[in-house]
Amino acid sequence: MVGFLDTDNTVSFGPEHYFASCDSTILQTGTYSVGINNYSGATGRIATVQVATSLGGVINTRSLSVGPVLGSGGNPSPIHVFNVVVSTDPINGKILYTVN
Repeated sequence: MVGFLDTDNTVSFGPEHYFASCDSTILQTGTYSVGINNYSGATGRIATVQVATSLGGVINTRSLSVGPVLGSGGNPSPIHVFNVVVSTDPINGKILYTVN
């Protein structure tokens, strides 16, 4: 597993936090899709989603409507927020992140 939801605020309006490892032995290169689902009662509200790295800090922020309430079952097609492209620098092998 690359990551997990380590802060799941179910009684208020967040924040929530999803942690993904930046360990190159765990994190695979490729494109990761980041999305949101409205679990309960936030219809009409705005969510602010940030992507940050331990070395680079915040690399992108986007705000958008949370959409209709979907309940605890979630949705297999969440509202798309970002694609995070993970690659490695061919010269030094460092992990690179691009958000689009």
